[in-house]
Amino acid sequence: MAQAGATHVVVMARAHEETIGRVVEAGADYGLKVMGDNLGCPDKVAAARRLEALGCDYVIHHIGYDERRGMRAKGCRAWMHWLQSWRLSASPCRP
Repeated sequence: MAQAGATHVVVMARAHEETIGRVVEAGADYGLKVMGDNLGCPDKVAAARRLEALGCDYVIHHIGYDERRGMRAKGCRAWMHWLQSWRLSASPCRP
């Protein structure tokens, strides 16, 4: 990917810790930034912290369309608050 001109690569937060570590190492070897994506994680804050601890350069708070729609259908607006701040450890409207 780097040889084709890529500057960033994505690894999913739900991947095994070793996989994330190898992606971070490969990113360093090839001069790529690593973006950790927490799509589908039940605790997005914990997943973001894990990705950061494992060496990802960026964390993508990825909330899929269906997940957002389901939260809105429940009348939940609190998801915006934990999206904006890693300091929140729980949301009253967890999916």
